[in-house]
Amino acid sequence: MHNLDFILYGLLDKYLKYLKFSKSFSELTLKSYKTDLFQFFDQNVKKIHFSKLKNSAVLKKIEHNKLDKASSKQLQNLLKNKMNSRLSAWSSWSPATRNRKIASLKSFFKWLYLQGFIQEDINAKIKSPKVPSRIPHFLSVDEVKTLIQTCEDEQKKDPSLTKDLTLILMLYGGGLRVSEACSAKWKNLSFSDHTLKIRGKGSKERIIVLPQKVLKHLKRIQKKSGNIFGNLKERQAYDIVRNWGARAGLSKPISPHVLRHSYATHLLDSGSDLRVLQDLLGHRSLSATQKYTQIHLSKLSKTLKSSHPLSRKK
Repeated sequence: MHNLDFILYGLLDKYLKYLKFSKSFSELTLKSYKTDLFQFFDQNVKKIHFSKLKNSAVLKKIEHNKLDKASSKQLQNLLKNKMNSRLSAWSSWSPATRNRKIASLKSFFKWLYLQGFIQEDINAKIKSPKVPSRIPHFLSVDEVKTLIQTCEDEQKKDPSLTKDLTLILMLYGGGLRVSEACSAKWKNLSFSDHTLKIRGKGSKERIIVLPQKVLKHLKRIQKKSGNIFGNLKERQAYDIVRNWGARAGLSKPISPHVLRHSYATHLLDSGSDLRVLQDLLGHRSLSATQKYTQIHLSKLSKTLKSSHPLSRKK
């Protein structure tokens, strides 16, 4: 196996560990990055096993952020050449799919540059296609009520479903990301203050206030320590929410993020300040929260057209 292939595999391994331990990426986000990166470098890394690499001099250099100039130049040229060929091959894909893959690659390339493994920041030469702004999918208040009522009715017959119900209430009642719900800990929950301390993206902590209905069901599954939902995985949480959406007869498939979107939309509709909503959702920038104003304005526009005297047909 070519020496550059070992270098590349070692760098990918180091980078994914960086995302996991330093950036606190969720398991699903990590899986997405790994898939994109290994697909990009498929001819170089698919036959390499870490067991062959772990005792090599190559890995020791990578661990100490050192590459000789020749290897660094070779790596840089490989990235440029592959990027050009991949952009051409991806031209038939949707802008959203291309953007996701390009974002994964640009993040890796930037890390390589900042760590000194390559000498040129090649991100500036990579352009992402424009993606039309999409309004997030969310549920109406009545749809949320139907979902919760369906789960409650079944839970009364089968108490083992209490965790399912509590998860759905937590996601909607607290506006949590699925990774935040799965990693939420009992020690960070205060029943007296109605608050839960969450560790979000980039290990950023925030405190959210939970509705009484959520706390009521949390008490039913309360334990002394550990994660609130035990060893629940993100993929399992997705399956639980999707399955209950189907059982409730909702028109479209739903996910934990749909419940988070619904939480944000309903708060905004009720008059919540955009800055407050930003803090509740744990967004780093206000621009990430402003997408919910599109939903709000869209609904206002429909109301105006149907209700204002000047909008009515004579």
